[in-house]
Amino acid sequence: MADPIIDIVNIIVGPIFIGMLFFFLIYGGTIGQTIYYLRNYSQDRLSIKFLVAGLFLLDTAKAFGDGEMFWFYLIQNHGDVIGLSAITVWVGVQNILGVCFVPFWFSA
Repeated sequence: MADPIIDIVNIIVGPIFIGMLFFFLIYGGTIGQTIYYLRNYSQDRLSIKFLVAGLFLLDTAKAFGDGEMFWFYLIQNHGDVIGLSAITVWVGVQNILGVCFVPFWFSA
């Protein structure tokens, strides 16, 4: 019979890994779209350019935070059940980005 603690760790780590993998794939698309926009729509208003740059910077901050969480949970604390229960600063940053900026994204 499998150890229940190991099963809980697998249940927690698996979705984190899959979610971050999909995010990094989508982030690559964000980089491509931003480069395409900056090259092909240089005649747009400055406010639109700042909006695109700001969204790109927020997405980059989220990617950096995801990378830090990825490193902490899946590499640095691999196999450490107590380490997986720790909450890092980047979890808080992710929550702040989600709570403060996502509503503005959908209201724009």
